[in-house]
Order: sequence, then structure tokens, then C-alpha cells
Amino acid sequence: MKYPKEFAADAQARVEAKITRARMDFQNADSRHHPFSSRDVENVLINSILKAFLAFAQEAFKLGEKGTWTVSHVDAQCREFLRLVTIQLKSGTGYGDNWINNYGGGIESFFRREYEKSPLWQKYQRGLLKWQRQQGSRGNLQEKIIGVSGPESNQSSKLRATRKPGPKGPRDKSTRRRLAIVSLYAQNKKGRKACVGLTKQKIDLPTEELQVKFKGNWILWYEADRQAVYRQLADDRKRAPRASGS
Repeated sequence: MKYPKEFAADAQARVEAKITRARMDFQNADSRHHPFSSRDVENVLINSILKAFLAFAQEAFKLGEKGTWTVSHVDAQCREFLRLVTIQLKSGTGYGDNWINNYGGGIESFFRREYEKSPLWQKYQRGLLKWQRQQGSRGNLQEKIIGVSGPESNQSSKLRATRKPGPKGPRDKSTRRRLAIVSLYAQNKKGRKACVGLTKQKIDLPTEELQVKFKGNWILWYEADRQAVYRQLADDRKRAPRASGS
């Protein structure tokens, strides 16, 4: 498993231990209750995967508390880990082949909803909300978090109102988005990887409706409608300003 560079070796070890424990839990359940029904398989796999996911989330919260990561970055990194650990833990089980979309590599929407129904997912949500509230006045707290709604903080609003682009930074949101997409594709970050990069850079979604619906999170939009995202990425690359010659 590849971890973010901010994860120390001991943090990685704690998460790896949970992944190993989750795999053992599934194997033990399989040996006790074989043959499983498909629903039994789904329930045990979901439970095993989310236990490992929570271990990662706890380490991510620590980075947030230190100020290393923002709330939105914590959530984005946790969701990416959930995708990766889903791939890892289902591998070799003989189950779960249809959990990952072959086109974009994201978790299929049906199984994503199954995750979100789990008490373990709700525990993650409560932990994220608790930490969010603890940050209080740090601003930008309501964005990009599934299940957390409400108006943004006044501080966040003021920060956006007063934020100015750098001397060479584009002022137009569409231009900024298109240049960011071109840059990501140049780094071979396409599809979901491009969405991760756009979310990290806090690039607004193309319409206000999408921005509100998905809390500014490109990954959530991708998981909900990846074909629309691919169309948008392709269109923005075509419309991006061409670099001027030297």
C-alpha cells in the first residue's frame, strides 16, 4: 500500500496491522460459514474494509490536528484510501470483482452507498464532524464533507472575498480550471487522478449547481457521474489557453 508522504513509519505500521487484521477476519468468517451467500460476502467484506479504513482515518485526523492537512484534504485522502484498500482486500478472496469500475477505477456507486450505510462509515463521519467543530475558527470548515451541510463560516467567506491571484495567476475561474487540468494531464494524472488533483488545488467545479451539490469536491462528482466528468475534462482541455511561445 502506498501512503501519503506525510504518514510516518509508525502510522503506516498501525494501518498495515489493521489491514492484516481485516484480511484475517474475512478469512476466518469464510472458513466458519462457507459457502457464503453473496450478501454475506458483501457484509463481511464491507465490515473488514471499513475497519482498516477507520485506522487510516484516525492517523489522518492526527495530521489535521497538527495543521498539516485541511479538513477537505483529510476527507479526500481517506476516500482515496478507501478505494485502494477495497482493491487490496478484495484481491484474492474470489469475491468483489464488480466493486471497482473498470473504466475509471472508482468504487461502483452501489457499493459506495453500501459503505455509507454502515455504522463504521457513520463513525468516520462523526469523527470528521467532531474534529471539524474543534477547529472552530480556522475557516473553510463546511466544504467538501458528505453528510455535513449548512452555510460556510464567515471567516471562510471573507478569505475567499479577499483572496487575490498571484501576479501571473488567472483571475477567471474557467481559465484557472482549464490550465489546472492541462497541467495535471501533462503529469499523466487523468480521470480520477485529475479529480484528486483538482480537489487538492481547490479548483471550483464548472457550475454553481455542481459546486453546491458536491461541496466543491471533484472526486465526489466523479464517483456520481464519471462520464460527465470525462466530458468536462476533455472540453476544458480543448478550451484551455495555449501557452505563448518563448
